[in-house]
Amino acid sequence: MPHRKDLKSVVHNFLGTYTSRYSDNDGWWVFGLAEPQLADARLDLLSTLNDVHDPLSAATQLAQLRFSEQLAKAKIPGSFVREAHLTVTRSPEPSRGQVNGRWCDGHIFTFAVRVVSDHGKTFEEKRSIFVAPHNATIELRSTRRT
Repeated sequence: MPHRKDLKSVVHNFLGTYTSRYSDNDGWWVFGLAEPQLADARLDLLSTLNDVHDPLSAATQLAQLRFSEQLAKAKIPGSFVREAHLTVTRSPEPSRGQVNGRWCDGHIFTFAVRVVSDHGKTFEEKRSIFVAPHNATIELRSTRRT
């Protein structure tokens, strides 16, 4: 039987899955593609975005999909969740990090998820990762692309 306390693991697993290299759009890492638009983005994880017009829309749709997948894996009904948001912030100062073994300029992005259960309990977690703007000459395209 599902418990609302299992939302803690849903939040943790969602962030791990969503911020991984497996978050791609047509084989390219979605965060590199959406890097200019991601700074100070707030994504609703419960609504459904049907049209993907730009990299931020793709990142939003992927977040919604990954969150619903984690709820399903934990066997938690959507009715247990009153609200769920992902806030993405970009560090003001540039940073350097490696992309496929090559140093690139980018920023540290912090992904903060906040889920409120139907009983009012809040579950929150943050994760920070280095994101460089998309560069097809450095990045490797995933073979999973459609």
